Amino acid sequence: MRTIVDLRNPGERQGDLSARSADLTTVNVPLALAGVRPDDIAGDYELSAPRLPGLFAALGIDDQTDRIQDILVRKNTTARATMLDALDGLDVEDRLRAAGLSAQEIQAVRDRLVGT
Repeated sequence: MRTIVDLRNPGERQGDLSARSADLTTVNVPLALAGVRPDDIAGDYELSAPRLPGLFAALGIDDQTDRIQDILVRKNTTARATMLDALDGLDVEDRLRAAGLSAQEIQAVRDRLVGT
């Protein structure tokens, strides 16, 4: 979470990108904090699915798309439904405060995300 806060001051400290950066939380926490609606986040996630093999290749990890699809089938769900479930009731500000960020830091991140 601190890496997200560090984005408010470009050049101050650069976060390292790694395979963990592809984690859904890394993508969706900033979107939710910026006020993007859960339905829009889920829709974007759904549209991104065909590009996952390229992402995995760029990250130098094995293609996980078949494994992801198998899990979704086994659980009788979809990527969209899974994302909506994950976002349901998510209080991003509360999570960031619990991670030790101050209200000022959270606002700085939000301002940076929405371009204010």
